[in-house]
Amino acid sequence: MLRGLSVGDVEAALAETFDEPMVSKPTVSRICEQARERYRAWCDRRLDGITMTPRAVAEIERPRRGQASEPARSSTTEEVIAA
Repeated sequence: MLRGLSVGDVEAALAETFDEPMVSKPTVSRICEQARERYRAWCDRRLDGITMTPRAVAEIERPRRGQASEPARSSTTEEVIAA
C-alpha cells in the first residue's frame, strides 16, 4: 500500500494511463516499497540549521479551512522550528 493504493491499484492506474500494461506487479511492489522508504527517511530527516523564510512562517501559521483563526502575531524562526 502506498497512500491508500494497493499494488494492484497502482498497476491498474499505470495501465489505464498508458493504455497498456506497463510494469509487472513485482516491479510496482518494489517501486512502492522504495517510495515508502524514501518518504520515511524524508520524514525522519534532521531540521537543525534550516532557516525559515518569512513566507514559510506565514504559511505554517495560516489557519486551515474550518479552523478558528487566532490573532496575528509574529513568530521567531526558533519558535517555528521548535513547534
